[in-house]
Amino acid sequence: MITSDAPLEGTPPYSTRLRTALVLNGTGTAGAYHAGVLRALHEAGVRIDLVAGRGVGAIGALFAAVDGGQRLWDRDGLWKSGALARAYGWRLPLAIAGWSLLVAAALLAVPLALLGAGVIAALVAVLLSLVSLSPASTAVTSGYARLVDAMFAPSALPTIVPRLIVLCLIVAVASLTVGFAVAGWRASSRRRAPRGFLWRLVGAPLSAASIVERTTAGLWSLIRGAAAIAAPPRRDLGRRYIELLGENLGQPGFRELLLVAHDVDARRDIMFAMLADGHRQRFFSRAAQDGRAAEAFDLAASAATI
Repeated sequence: MITSDAPLEGTPPYSTRLRTALVLNGTGTAGAYHAGVLRALHEAGVRIDLVAGRGVGAIGALFAAVDGGQRLWDRDGLWKSGALARAYGWRLPLAIAGWSLLVAAALLAVPLALLGAGVIAALVAVLLSLVSLSPASTAVTSGYARLVDAMFAPSALPTIVPRLIVLCLIVAVASLTVGFAVAGWRASSRRRAPRGFLWRLVGAPLSAASIVERTTAGLWSLIRGAAAIAAPPRRDLGRRYIELLGENLGQPGFRELLLVAHDVDARRDIMFAMLADGHRQRFFSRAAQDGRAAEAFDLAASAATI
């Protein structure tokens, strides 16, 4: 195996007579690096037999397996879009709670802002009096006094600000409560390992939903070709992807696929593989011997059940 840590001396040169695997790993914007690597390998004519991915590398692997890796670096590709700057956003309950607390903090700062305005007004009044503009100085101080009287009238800030702050706190608590309830509902149907109260309340703070949506759209664009067909549900899209890859394995540009995902609930890795007939049996028999039968899934065999 040729890796970045292997010494150059003694490393066998690339040969089309050998099976070549490309492994993509990493998190976050490492996917942009993967896109550049796939584009460079495509332009260099390097033949890849198997592509594997984990983490964000799974995106590059999914595209590369169906002859679409070079498109990731196109002008309208996944990693060239201006929307990439907002790829990882806060989950909606946390975003609502955070903005509510920021508004509450801003409302608490209103009296301090008025105090700062009073300091500035006093300095301006002093400067005006020093240049013999006493009427203007008096107008500034009297204007500020009227503003303070109006803002701190019983029906103004003393009443409005506390109510708005309480409303913001209610919105924040309600948002976190709804998020907690949704997390509990999902836990009853999907999670296989118990989670603490704080995890269910906050969970993973960031969401990669936008990257998932753009990846789904890009894969559907590859599958449908030039046909103007609306994107199907993700389950149907996954089945069509597997069918496309399975029918074209061995054709130029199509590669065997190996994906690894970490199940945070069961605390173990899960492997998904689409391999040629000559390698499938050996791979899954070895996985069974290693005690990983429940962690390795044959995509070719499960296409009909997706």
